[in-house]
Amino acid sequence: LDGQYTRSLSRDLTAFAIATYSTTRDDRGDRYRIALGANYRISDQWSLRGDVEYAEVPGSIFGSRDGFGLSVALVYRPTFRDRAE
Repeated sequence: LDGQYTRSLSRDLTAFAIATYSTTRDDRGDRYRIALGANYRISDQWSLRGDVEYAEVPGSIFGSRDGFGLSVALVYRPTFRDRAE
């Protein structure tokens, strides 16, 4: 189950929230992820994207992978169809 909400705060700033929930077929338990982030348009071709997330992923052979994450990306989009992060 996935859900996303996006809101334009201004011409150049967009905020988003993402939630994901999934179950497993074995006894490892359910997984979920929640993220909040924003996109800031610097120019027509450049933007800055950042988000913070929390994920709970139950045990695997490597153990539990729960915790917070942070990402920041500089995005280059020379045309509508091309994109590099």
